[in-house]
Amino acid sequence: DPLPAHANTEEAWVCRHAHPNPDVERPVIAAGSATGIVYGTGAIGHAGDCSVYISYDTARPRRTMRWVKIANLPDCRSQVNEEVHIDVPSMLPAGEAV
Repeated sequence: DPLPAHANTEEAWVCRHAHPNPDVERPVIAAGSATGIVYGTGAIGHAGDCSVYISYDTARPRRTMRWVKIANLPDCRSQVNEEVHIDVPSMLPAGEAV
């Protein structure tokens, strides 16, 4: 189903919670390094490709945060609940990010 035209201005569009979970330690990831992520969307998974984005706008409301794509995950349905390797771009600045 295609998303409505206004979907990227709604709180639910961003795949994150409004506040960090205090029980989950935030990782430290350096620009130019490699990292792995594990994502899950249930037994069916996501059809098509997925993308990984980063934002440094951690103090802004979710609907106004600006995001930059840092990775493509082709055929992500086949990788649900598996660790997926990502090369973090070396040009990213240091700082608090999500």
